[in-house]
Amino acid sequence: MKEDVEWKNQRERGAHWAFKLTVFCYKVLGRNICSLIVYPVATYFYLTGGKTKKASLNYLEKVYKHPEGKKLFKSKPGFKAGHKHTISFAFSILDKFGVWMNRISYKDIIFPNRDELVNRLGQKKGLVLLSAHYGNIEIMRAVSQTISKVPVNVIMDRKNAESFNRLLKSTNENFDISIFASDDIDISTAAALKEKISEGEIVAIMADRFTKGSSSRSFEKSFIGEMASFPQGPFVIPWLLKAPTFMFICSKKGKKYEVNCEKFCDVDDFQKIKRNVFIDNISSRYVKNLEKHCLKDPWQWYNFYDFWKKPEDETEEKLENNES
Repeated sequence: MKEDVEWKNQRERGAHWAFKLTVFCYKVLGRNICSLIVYPVATYFYLTGGKTKKASLNYLEKVYKHPEGKKLFKSKPGFKAGHKHTISFAFSILDKFGVWMNRISYKDIIFPNRDELVNRLGQKKGLVLLSAHYGNIEIMRAVSQTISKVPVNVIMDRKNAESFNRLLKSTNENFDISIFASDDIDISTAAALKEKISEGEIVAIMADRFTKGSSSRSFEKSFIGEMASFPQGPFVIPWLLKAPTFMFICSKKGKKYEVNCEKFCDVDDFQKIKRNVFIDNISSRYVKNLEKHCLKDPWQWYNFYDFWKKPEDETEEKLENNES
């Protein structure tokens, strides 16, 4: 997808040394001292990142123009708002380190509608979690580890999967997560994921960004006042696995982390509805839910590319061949 290539071509300018420095400081000095280092580093990336800065302001301006989002701004978003967005992203990375180093745990989480998800996982019944590049999805691990140490399986782009593995190993060599490359989804992978569900595990996937392994088919939905394209692939996964599906969003609230977990479908739903209708239903609910969070706190959504640019029409059929 065109915008995904654009995003990836922004290739971690200096990110390797920045991550290594941050991990070292976090381990040795703790979060508070590390924060003093992260702030100027993030500011540097903001000042020198022309494309990411432009994309951030484009997104924030859309929020500003929306009736529900305008109240968050005193004036049209400019340097200060974009900088705040970048700083929020930088500190979200610190929070990820905190989870993987076991510095953030269940006691730090506000989870008001937890019962259904917690009860299901406690009974060793698996599920699919749809999430987004919003807030701190790694909080999911803190939740799952509290509930009988439920394993988490993440589907992501191969390149990101390799980078993510290296990052996790640099923070905690004993991290317990299985990563499936989205461009390797075939019959055997689907069967393996279905077995994970049957064993009571979590299968998680981000649904707000195109990846190399995403289905070429996309759909358009109104998102923050304009039509935007979303990948269809992530919404095919629940249908393939015939698994209960929740949308999982975690946002930062002061020093706490608030989890919103909304159930989208249950096992019985797959017998009552056709595939295309099912995908349209859950994708519509997903987009509406994500929009609600972005309009409530726009600085916690981290897609730094032109999200509203229409993707190229490419042909990839790995997921499509397994949809029926």
